[in-house]
Amino acid sequence: TPKIIIFVDDLDRCFPDKAVALLESIKLVLNQPNITFVLGIAPQIIRAYLTAKYKKDYDIHEGLYEDYLDKLVQLPFPIPEIKQSVSDYVRSLLQREDIFGKIPEKQFQEQYEPLVSICGPACKNNPRAVIRFLNRLLILTRVHEQKQQGKPPQERMKISLVHFGITNALQMKWPSILRACELEREIPE
Repeated sequence: TPKIIIFVDDLDRCFPDKAVALLESIKLVLNQPNITFVLGIAPQIIRAYLTAKYKKDYDIHEGLYEDYLDKLVQLPFPIPEIKQSVSDYVRSLLQREDIFGKIPEKQFQEQYEPLVSICGPACKNNPRAVIRFLNRLLILTRVHEQKQQGKPPQERMKISLVHFGITNALQMKWPSILRACELEREIPE
């Protein structure tokens, strides 16, 4: 007999009511022979959805449904964080000559390595967020370069991709440090 495998990914990105309704639908067919569901979810988010739904709609105490996912999911596979490999990933992206040009090793170590070390934490070690972050830096750098083209050479200011990266990382993850740096810059000597 044929086996049906149904993959459901990013359930935690659905609206809470839709996610809970889909889980309820899955429960209805779980006991059917030859049907398997593979769920890609962030369990803490789904648990929060369930908490909100059952408490709000039915005033059911959390202890009565906190093991809801444990009953539904037969074989969980938690995916570990990938902190070290995110640094390697950022490094490999920055070394793509077709995007960033040829960066000599010494210059990379001196200038780009600080960006490698902060990119992962600023992007919560999420590879998709890393790509968005680096794309934003490329756009900011190109826009800045275009703005500088219209100025006389003595008035042009060069801002590197790395400086944009550090500033953006501070804006995203550590805004209080960025504000402190800006205040320090404004204090007269």
